[in-house]
Amino acid sequence: QAPLRNLFMFYIQTDIHYVTLKANMLRFTPSLVLMLDGKTVRPYAKVGFVLGTGKVFEEIVATDMGTEVKLKGELSGNLAPGFAASMGTIFALSEKVQLFAEFNFISMSYAPNKGEVTEATANGVDYLGLLTTSEKEVEFVDSYFVSDVIAQDPNSPSKELKQYLPFSSVGLRAGVRINL
Repeated sequence: QAPLRNLFMFYIQTDIHYVTLKANMLRFTPSLVLMLDGKTVRPYAKVGFVLGTGKVFEEIVATDMGTEVKLKGELSGNLAPGFAASMGTIFALSEKVQLFAEFNFISMSYAPNKGEVTEATANGVDYLGLLTTSEKEVEFVDSYFVSDVIAQDPNSPSKELKQYLPFSSVGLRAGVRINL
């Protein structure tokens, strides 16, 4: 379930809908590098932690009885901690030129703490200005009382449970290293 879907369900009572999520993440990854010494082949391993921050962009398009509803939102705030590890080898062609190949892995989840509807249209007509603050903004929390949601102030962000989005990755990296 997409994080802003609960916020949008008031407007989308249909069986046909599409949800698209895109994200940007800036990551800081300090690492400890352990390398075996060799003349031409030097295997190494890197381990460290990852700290990231980013934004998730969500788009929901629904069609019901000839009406197309399009909603766009941004999820942001909070830091994403994680773990990073790599294994690779450096191949020395000369003192100044080296080839390298590396397998890397990042384990990280991101739980934004706020969300905002940035676009709301029905058949191309903008209705974002008609939404209350509680319909446009959401605060993601670890827990809340149901009575808080039932008695929601329309001038305050709504509350939803925090959801962790996967930002883990695996990859291969290869290249040329030139020592100046």
